[in-house]
Amino acid sequence: MHNMPRWNSDDLIHVWSKNTEKFLKRALTITAIGYSCITFLLWVLQWWISEDVIGMGIVKSFLHLLLLPSLLLLPICILLRRDWLALAVAPSAVAFLISFGPFLIPRAQAMRKEHALRLMTFNIETPSEGEVAGLIEIIQSVNADVVALQELSPAASSLIS
Repeated sequence: MHNMPRWNSDDLIHVWSKNTEKFLKRALTITAIGYSCITFLLWVLQWWISEDVIGMGIVKSFLHLLLLPSLLLLPICILLRRDWLALAVAPSAVAFLISFGPFLIPRAQAMRKEHALRLMTFNIETPSEGEVAGLIEIIQSVNADVVALQELSPAASSLIS
């Protein structure tokens, strides 16, 4: 009989995990370098090629979406301690954060509650004189800053003013 080495399950798992790790690191390297090159190339081309060239208008329209994968690739490169890959992906992530960062930060309230503008709209379908008096009371009770009246007849207008 042949003298074949005996493999136990721990050896197989170790070999499989090493091969998988090598494959994943290689795949990450190819993906990050390819992504960085394509992003840089399209960014440069958008400045040199006019939108009249077939397809360039679409590229310019969706170029900002090409920056999104950098938000996933950059942390992965940093966690796996691939510093040179992180440096290759970082410009895309920085460009995305500069472009869209202000939209991701919650805004402060533009107006405080005590300075809020109160607006009231009212649809009046040619009311009688008695109804106009009731409408005037409702409008005054709301204490609105601006009142917009719709379908106001000339007769009702003279009663309100």
